[in-house]
Amino acid sequence: MDEDRIIYGNPEPWLDLMFKTFEQRFVKTDSGSTFYSSALSTDTKFGAAGVGVDIRLDDWEAEPTSDPRIVFYHGDVRLRSLGDRTKNLIAEMSAKFPSAASGQGAPAEKLFVECVALNGDPANLETRQFVGKLFFGEPGDDNECQVFLTIDAARESGWFGEKDPDDSHKVLGWLARLS
Repeated sequence: MDEDRIIYGNPEPWLDLMFKTFEQRFVKTDSGSTFYSSALSTDTKFGAAGVGVDIRLDDWEAEPTSDPRIVFYHGDVRLRSLGDRTKNLIAEMSAKFPSAASGQGAPAEKLFVECVALNGDPANLETRQFVGKLFFGEPGDDNECQVFLTIDAARESGWFGEKDPDDSHKVLGWLARLS
């Protein structure tokens, strides 16, 4: 591997689920903020399945590291329900991971999740792959867990990447809250 190339995240799709992005758009608001919004969708034995993803692109806090090539960015990602498509996604994930927990907490149409962007400024999402580590729950909480999210807007694709196999059931439990 090229010594200057640093790869973060898990390049393998979690539970072998690859998504196509649709309804993908970059929106600049009147206040000047820029947002990325799309629906991640795939076909499953339960039918069309997916989840919505929204990212504010210009509101991330940079965290330089001791290596000048590496800067992490802290911000939020919103995951949103796509109704039956999200229910189908949870059914497909649960079938592939039968020991998964049920939904953690009250049902929600949207989940706001802390995120660390691992491969550059999210403002460049239109031309550069986004790799983020999503944090569910509070540190020390029994339901605390992490998963990677990769979005390649140019290739209109995305996937979740497993962070820790021991957290898989917890991640599925959080996603199952989306109603």
